[in-house]
Parts: sequence; structure tokens; C-alpha cells
Amino acid sequence: MTLGNLRDLEILHLAYNPLTNDPSMLELDFLIPLKNCRQLRIIRIGNNSFDGMLPKAIGNLSSSLETFYAYYCGIKGMIPNEIGNMTNLIALDLGGNELIGTIPHTLGQLRMAQVLQIDGNKLQGPIPVTFCNLTNLYVLKLKENNLSEQIPSCFGNLTSLREIHLSYNSLTSIIPSTLWTNKDV
Repeated sequence: MTLGNLRDLEILHLAYNPLTNDPSMLELDFLIPLKNCRQLRIIRIGNNSFDGMLPKAIGNLSSSLETFYAYYCGIKGMIPNEIGNMTNLIALDLGGNELIGTIPHTLGQLRMAQVLQIDGNKLQGPIPVTFCNLTNLYVLKLKENNLSEQIPSCFGNLTSLREIHLSYNSLTSIIPSTLWTNKDV
């Protein structure tokens, strides 16, 4: 809980360890004090053994945060809507966790995002149409969830998009013809 005292911290790299969180806490509370680290650009906590939910306070992290990698680390529950407040994120990876519920439409507020990976979870429902606001998006990985309904037709307007991973879902629509208007996919 004292990580927030490192006010000039720019990079927090704790990935690939057997780290756990306090078992009496339902959320990954160690992330909350990081809001005091106003220079923080990179958080990498992937491949650990956390067993908790992302706190809503994650939306209070530094506006300088560019990278948040929390893949394969036992995150449970829903993705908080407040994650959309992290407007300068370039890369978000929550893949390989135990996330449930729907993908929050607030992820469409991450307009700087180039990489968005939330594959390998238990997410369901539609792909938010607000993803069409992510004009800098280069890689989108939503595979291995239980997403349904249709692929947003506006994906064809995402001219920076180079990789789309949607396999192993329950998508029921036809592939939108607008997708083929992007000559670089």
C-alpha cells in the first residue's frame, strides 16, 4: 500500500513472479495508491497469481499511464467502467484472466489505444460499437470469450487496424463488407 509514496515512479514491472494479493481483499487494492505516482507510464503485472478484481479506482491512475499489462494473473469479475478514464493508454492487455460480464462501452474512450487485448476470458455480449472510436487501434484481440451478436460494421473505418482476433466466440453475423474497405488489414 506504500507504492504510492514513490511519487516519481515511471515504470512498475512486477510480471512473471508468483506474487499474490492479500487474500482478505476482494480487489487488487495495491493498485489504488499508484494514483499518487503522477509520472507513472508503464504497469506490468502479468503472469502472477493475483486472485481479485480490478478496483473501480483504476480510473484514477495517472493520466501519463501508457501501458497496462495485466495478462494471465487471475483477475476476476467485471472490467470496471472507470477503466475508460485512462485516456492516454496506448496498450491494454487483460488477456487470459477470469473476467466476466460484458465489455464496457467506456473502452471506446481510449482513443490513443493501439493495442487492446482482452482475449481468453469469459466475456459475453456484443462487441461495443464505441470501439469504432479507437482510430489508432493496430491490434484488437477478443478471441476465446463468449462474445455474441454482430461485428460492428464500422470496423472498416479503423484504418490503422492490422490485426483482428475474434475466433472462438459466438458471433452470429455475417462479416461486414466494410471490413474489406481497409486495404491494410
